[in-house]
Amino acid sequence: MCNAEEIMSILKSFGSTNENPSIDSVKESLKADIVRDKLIKSTDNSSRENITVQYFPKNVDRRIVEDALRELNFNYITGESELSISTNAIWFGNDVPIEDVKLVAYTLIRAGVEIKAIRPFPSTSSNRDRLIIQVGSDAEYQSREPLSVDEIQAADKFTR
Repeated sequence: MCNAEEIMSILKSFGSTNENPSIDSVKESLKADIVRDKLIKSTDNSSRENITVQYFPKNVDRRIVEDALRELNFNYITGESELSISTNAIWFGNDVPIEDVKLVAYTLIRAGVEIKAIRPFPSTSSNRDRLIIQVGSDAEYQSREPLSVDEIQAADKFTR
């Protein structure tokens, strides 16, 4: 059994910067780490080398989250967000396997990010967006409850 100091150390190692997380947030972070590890072991790391993750990080240790995504063999591009709201959404291209979208979601959730929407890019997106996962903020979803690890794990697909 871990004490509060050990739990905070674990969360920081995931990239969390929240000094006072709720019990539910801690549970989701730890669950995301377990599910993420299982998914990593059951998928092919080399298949991710053609997928680019574009991330506009907020409220996390940018370096740790970036390293975790690169460790999964994703190409990684970071940028500065123009919105002041927290990161809460993931968009992805048609050719990105659902397992890879989930890996990104679990990586962010374990760092304390509340993902409220996961959806494909609009059908009007260009061909260049087919192998991209974009993580950012969407004001439309700000008041929505975050998706749980269980909800993400159970999803066969994500829709608009």
